[in-house]
Amino acid sequence: MKRQSFYMWARSVVAVWTSIYERLAYDQLPLTYLFEGADKEARGSGSAEAIRVVANPEIHDDYGILIPPDARLRFELNLGDRPRFQARLAYAHIGKPEEHAVETVVAVTDEGRSRVVWQGVLSVSVRRVPSRPISLSIDLGEYAGRAITLELRVLAPKGGGEGAETIWNRPRLLNRRSLGPQVSRLIAHIRKLGSSGLRQVFVVAMKGQLVLHEQEGVYQLWIEKHGLKPEDLREIPRRIRSFSYVPTISLITPVYNTDPRWLRKCIESVRNQLYPHWELCLADDASTQGHVGSMLRQYSQLDRRIKVVFSESNHGTSHASNRALAMATGEFAGLLDHDDELAPDALYEVVKLLQRHRKADVIYSDEDKLESEGLRSEPFFKPDWSPEYLLSCMYTCHFSVYRKELIDKIGGFRSACDGSQDYDLMLRVAEGTGNVFHIPKILYHWRKAAGSAAGSTGAKLYAYTAAKKALADQLKRRDMKGELLDGYGPGHYRVRHDVDPRSSVSVVVSTGHRSSGVRRCVESVGRRTTHSSHEIVISSHEGGTAETRSYLANCSERVLRSPLGTVPSRLKNLAARATDSPYLLFVDSSIEVITPAWLEAMLEFSKQPEIGVVGAKLLSTAGRIRHAGTIVGLGADALAGDTLRGFPADTGYHFGWVTDVRNCSAVAGSCMMVRRDVFDRVGGFDEAVPERFDDLDFCLRVRGQGFRIVWTPHAQLYQHEAASRDIPDAEAVAFMKTRWGNALLEDPYYNPNLTRDREDFGIRL
Repeated sequence: MKRQSFYMWARSVVAVWTSIYERLAYDQLPLTYLFEGADKEARGSGSAEAIRVVANPEIHDDYGILIPPDARLRFELNLGDRPRFQARLAYAHIGKPEEHAVETVVAVTDEGRSRVVWQGVLSVSVRRVPSRPISLSIDLGEYAGRAITLELRVLAPKGGGEGAETIWNRPRLLNRRSLGPQVSRLIAHIRKLGSSGLRQVFVVAMKGQLVLHEQEGVYQLWIEKHGLKPEDLREIPRRIRSFSYVPTISLITPVYNTDPRWLRKCIESVRNQLYPHWELCLADDASTQGHVGSMLRQYSQLDRRIKVVFSESNHGTSHASNRALAMATGEFAGLLDHDDELAPDALYEVVKLLQRHRKADVIYSDEDKLESEGLRSEPFFKPDWSPEYLLSCMYTCHFSVYRKELIDKIGGFRSACDGSQDYDLMLRVAEGTGNVFHIPKILYHWRKAAGSAAGSTGAKLYAYTAAKKALADQLKRRDMKGELLDGYGPGHYRVRHDVDPRSSVSVVVSTGHRSSGVRRCVESVGRRTTHSSHEIVISSHEGGTAETRSYLANCSERVLRSPLGTVPSRLKNLAARATDSPYLLFVDSSIEVITPAWLEAMLEFSKQPEIGVVGAKLLSTAGRIRHAGTIVGLGADALAGDTLRGFPADTGYHFGWVTDVRNCSAVAGSCMMVRRDVFDRVGGFDEAVPERFDDLDFCLRVRGQGFRIVWTPHAQLYQHEAASRDIPDAEAVAFMKTRWGNALLEDPYYNPNLTRDREDFGIRL
């Protein structure tokens, strides 16, 4: 046993250091996020649909792409200067009880010529299903810097028969990079962490959770730095005594067959609150385990602030929550699950906020999770109130405190939404108030207990059905016509609002100082756009390449020419004045349409009177994020940065941040929709603002008029040239800081606990 344990430990150590080396030495491009847009082909009817992403727990990898016999999958890729394709092959299904030879092919098409770069004939036995994975690594250096088509192919048996389904496990395109800058960054990172933080990183890494950026390991260091200190424990009671407003907060906790360890910790976390004016309302939903009732009775006798009620039969979470709510006498009600814990200063921070914002109706905080051994992990540093984000997922979640009279007014919790009753409650309360406030502090610890949603997204599948009902019911109440769809993953949704096909849009293609891509841009809009009620207006300066001048002289679209040197903001303003559509969509000539329904995806928000500007997801041709919403106060110039720039298009990083519709401070002018009335109200683009920041300035002025800015991932476009904001310009930065001052210091949609130095949502130490 000891030898086996040592062997497993040694394998973990090797895996950790291999992971470190890979992250340092290579840029990685997993192919799964390109999967939906890939070209799938198969001989048999329905076989193409059988190509799919599958979990592969037997061979200890995250995912694989399953390809049936006689099928192929193609990816269009732009290679780096030192590219390599890697995968691990396994065979998942055998047709007959005999050994098979499975022929597998990797081919590359370059400039119209296809060549097989790897081909293997492997023997597979039914005695091992799935088979042992076979590592595959192919050097693509001869195609460096080129646009290629990579094809994965599985051939059917030549002699007939069903053959074998093949799993291409974790297929990746790696590009070797220089180690020097990466090692320097790692060393600086280690120095920043110190010995304690480095030890925590290694502990987390041994559990297979290594991330070199500030995540799990660094989070332990963040906890140490930002956790309550002895002086805080002495100072906070003094501050509480100085409060002019000291409301009672009732904590609502439904209970059912809770593990005694977690139930005790939950209750004690309330009793340890630094703010003393609380009551804990516990409603047992007819637990069948005897310890629950006895423990609740003991605590109710121990502390008069603890109230308990018992049900004779089990009715579900909502019914129990309503029974707990009926006992509550406080002005505010906070929601606490029976196996979770509150931070000691949770209620203090809520009441502290109420000293400044007496009209607050809903208050929510950041949260993290508790591992079974008590380690805190997975911090969720949330944005401030974001109505569109709430329709994508229940992001407010824990810890949430509501003005009790609002809960009573809407009738409490609904049993029809059991499993997502908190989400349903938040949706209904938010319909009647905009006084929603966020405390950017971790005040709630969500336990990853067995069978909990915190431990696994698949633990309570019924909760996602309940969430969709809650969303569908809200659409009916608000008389909003639309369709409810599943989002990127469990717990994420898309409310697709109906769009009038007659809504007229003027698509303004502004060439600015880059006119080389105008043909590609205009043709992609014309060819790939499904919303037919649109016109294309090209606003360009005199000049450009001979090819561009020839195209503009002969194209069928409307062209507005301005003198050479005309600033881009003036080009856009002139085009806007020359059109009369109620919706204006400004796109840069570097843009190329990907999703045909992109206009509808933007119109569905632009038509809403509260929304002023709508932005789109912009990608590089390699499938990396170029724009997913703008964050102010970010980057080297502390002005603005792009969300998760350089990450894969559909990364699930930071709780699916770039896969959900949400609010943001600004969006890129490279693809921006605005209603004409909003555009006219703010006077269009300010032609005195440097080109680099005319879109940011425009969005800040729109927000200043009380409109929301929305970014949607469902309008996707390529951006073939880097945005102008990549170019440092001290004069432009100084201009914006003078004009906007404090408005650039804090972004309400970007948590202050996240780094201001980079665009990767790392933790700010």
